[in-house]
Amino acid sequence: MFKKKKSKLEEKKSKAEKVLGIPGKLISWSKSGYRNNNPKNLVIFNAVLKDKDNKEIWSGDMDVTLDEEKLMELAKILGEKIYIYPESSRFNKNEFFAYSTDGTDFEMGTFYTDYKKIHNILTYDRK
Repeated sequence: MFKKKKSKLEEKKSKAEKVLGIPGKLISWSKSGYRNNNPKNLVIFNAVLKDKDNKEIWSGDMDVTLDEEKLMELAKILGEKIYIYPESSRFNKNEFFAYSTDGTDFEMGTFYTDYKKIHNILTYDRK
């Protein structure tokens, strides 16, 4: 029998899983506990990663501070921007939390600024 060829979206999802781990990843049973133990980390629970076409390629808990290199690696592998959304903005492409471009840099979107104002515990600094 012939094996059905994966769609481009399925290929992206497969690559995301290889880099970031299984979708639905849970980094802690306690969100507040994880934040209290990692106050300087940028943490997004129930994060949704989308491609440049606004298609979901991965979802799960993410500590962006720890996963930054993986995000840049994935963007480089895919050859396109990947957008990271908090669960609350998963349907609005303009409210991205952060995005990684071609794997050579990492930028924070406007949603991050608002988040930081609300949650003073974050002191994420890129130098």
